[in-house]
Amino acid sequence: MFRATRRLLSPQSAGVDVVEFKRILEHAWQGQGALTPARVGIAVSGGVDSMALVTLCAAARKTSGAQWPTFTAFVVDHKLRDDSTDEAHKVLANLASLDIDSQLLTLDWTGLRHADGIANVESAARRLRYQALGKACRDAGARHLLVGHHADDQAESVLVRIVSGRLGAGLAGMRSGALIPECEDVYGVSCSEMSQRLKHDYLAPITEQKNVASSSELTEPPVQPVRLSTVGDGIRVLRPLLSYNKQRLIDICISANTAWFEDQTNADQTLALRNTIRPLHATEALPLALRRSRLLTLARNVRTRQENMLQKTRQLFDKANVRLDPRAGSLTCTLSLVDVANLGDDFSDGLILFLRKMLNLVTPQKMVDRAAIYSALSNLLSFAHTSAEAVCKVSVAGVTLAARETSASTAVFTMHRQMPSSISKGSTDVLLKLPSSTESSATIVTWSSWHLWDNRYWIRLGRVGASASAEQYGSLRFFTPADMTRLRRPSLDSPSRDSLRSVEFPLSDVRYTIPVICIQHAETLGGTDVTETIIAMPSIGWSRNTCQRWTRDIQLTESTEWVYDIKYKYVDASLTEAVDDVEN
Repeated sequence: MFRATRRLLSPQSAGVDVVEFKRILEHAWQGQGALTPARVGIAVSGGVDSMALVTLCAAARKTSGAQWPTFTAFVVDHKLRDDSTDEAHKVLANLASLDIDSQLLTLDWTGLRHADGIANVESAARRLRYQALGKACRDAGARHLLVGHHADDQAESVLVRIVSGRLGAGLAGMRSGALIPECEDVYGVSCSEMSQRLKHDYLAPITEQKNVASSSELTEPPVQPVRLSTVGDGIRVLRPLLSYNKQRLIDICISANTAWFEDQTNADQTLALRNTIRPLHATEALPLALRRSRLLTLARNVRTRQENMLQKTRQLFDKANVRLDPRAGSLTCTLSLVDVANLGDDFSDGLILFLRKMLNLVTPQKMVDRAAIYSALSNLLSFAHTSAEAVCKVSVAGVTLAARETSASTAVFTMHRQMPSSISKGSTDVLLKLPSSTESSATIVTWSSWHLWDNRYWIRLGRVGASASAEQYGSLRFFTPADMTRLRRPSLDSPSRDSLRSVEFPLSDVRYTIPVICIQHAETLGGTDVTETIIAMPSIGWSRNTCQRWTRDIQLTESTEWVYDIKYKYVDASLTEAVDDVEN
């Protein structure tokens, strides 16, 4: 339940310090490697924190004119209470008084049980909220989302983590900037739609077949090199108020005569641990070591150590010779052991961060567990200083990692996705839904949604041609030995056996970790029931004559019925450079 609040300006109230706020935001954008953006989103709940944030943004815009971003405020109606829609419209009215563009986002609980029946309503609402905010930012062209977390929230977060036993990196508290959470599989939100190109050449000369116009011919052996681009970085959440305490935000709203709403559920100590901690902090009832000022000092110290460690890891990464081949999702890294030794007392933590950075480039997992990396590192270190021919192999985060010392001062790491188990194969299968179409053009393309397959490849499928009265379905799954057997049988619209041999050798033992695109149907071929036909192995450029890879300047042939589009997941910016979507 919200209660409207508008306090009278007191003589002691602080003014709206726009200069400091602008400096914080400009520093945040520079920290994310961006120039001043054209549009920025703001998450607004209607409470004093977010209304103070909007007040500062409005004041900054007025004092800077066209040189400052346009702000769009997003108000979320969670649909968890009967009066939530009415409350959201009241917040929109407050925003209108500040001359800030605003948009109402209503959460869609379709596919979930009624909110009251969900085991963890807060977690479900958080995921839906961030996905709604992320999609709204994407559609509005905003690559940054401002949120109103402040210094008191930071202290509460650190104390909650202490109580929960998270005594490691979590004590650094909330970061001032981070990738938007809960949106890992939302294209254009967790990643940018703009393509990036790897700066280096690929390791293995995998080549791409030529499609032929006539289905009566067998495709010639591959001759064209395959180049895959990667997606860009995703929408970033920025927290410009982490140096502001709650009272200062109240004073800002009072000074600007900005109204806000008090959420009465924040006072209910039975709903959340934070609600119990908040009054203890306000009355300073906790021991001195657990009070706000001490917790904020702890967070700053831990964060400073983390930043120093990240800087050392970055230097180690920049000096290493890292080569990623996105066609099979494999990586090779040549590393100087002298540079590793220079980590000194930070040797263990530095190597763990370094390995995590590399694993994130090829892992099928969304999160790489620190404990798993530590275990793998222990095995690697126990193998150190053995003969140059010896190779140590470990499995971590769904990746096979092999290491060997090529000399007394150099080590080589190779990483690729583990061979999938029967369980993981089923869990990664994706259905590509192509909607019905009323278009009559023979060259129109009807696309499926983008899907993040195996946390490595963004892929979509398109149907070429005139209208289809019913939905059609394709699928994404792993390539299998049975597929290899079937595809070696020459047919009029598939490559020759020589073509398959040319991609088989370079892929070696990672061939069965790559994706295939299939078309769903039901027919009998040679006395065998068939429910699907493989039309492409998109990461290596293999396809039937009825299918082509989508490019900006694509020339569709008469036989083309399908097109596919593929990009590798986000890759560290030091390994990529922007491209003008030449390939995609």
